[in-house]
Amino acid sequence: FQMKCGYKRHPMRPMAAEDKKSIAIANFLGSKHVATIVAPEGVTIECDENDKDKRIFVNGLDIEKVGSTCGRIYQSCIPTGLDRRKFKDGIYLQERLFQVQESEE
Repeated sequence: FQMKCGYKRHPMRPMAAEDKKSIAIANFLGSKHVATIVAPEGVTIECDENDKDKRIFVNGLDIEKVGSTCGRIYQSCIPTGLDRRKFKDGIYLQERLFQVQESEE
C-alpha cells in the first residue's frame, strides 16, 4: 500500500525506524506530540525523509495486517475538535498495489 501526507498549514514529518517496524509522525498540526505506530509481525514501513511527496510504503504478505497498519496510521492523524471541512491535514491511502503470483498448472 502507498500512503501520502496531505497538509496545508504545518508540514508533517513521518520518519520510519531503521528496522522498518515502526513509524513516528511529528509536527501534526504543529503539535509537539509524536505519534508512534508499531507494525505487526511481517509488515514493513518505509518512507524517505528527502522525498518531497512524503510517501509512505507499507508492505507485507498478509493483506489484513497491512490494511490494519494503514488504518492505524490514518487514524493517528485525524484532527480532533476541528472542522473536518476546513482542516484536511492527515495521511491518506493513495494506492493499493497487489502482487499476484501465477500458478503453474
